[in-house]
Amino acid sequence: MTSSANTRISVNIRLNAQMTDILGTNRLTVNVNESSTVSDVKEEIKKNHPSIEIHLDGTLPVISGTMVNPDQVVEKGQEIAFLSPAAGG
Repeated sequence: MTSSANTRISVNIRLNAQMTDILGTNRLTVNVNESSTVSDVKEEIKKNHPSIEIHLDGTLPVISGTMVNPDQVVEKGQEIAFLSPAAGG
């Protein structure tokens, strides 16, 4: 019997322009535990791509066009966009 804590899911990641320039791609796929949060996904990206850590820390996570909290649980196949905050004034 497999517990859900051991079940891994894939989530799709869309990166902002700065991270795209560094990695040479605007999309990643990350495998995390089934009960993972957006924050967990960010940590997994940092572990696998330390060169974008400083840029990733300043982004806003967006799922289905809605900004979400870091504690939002992610679902299998979901796309999370890590976007730069908009400047205004």
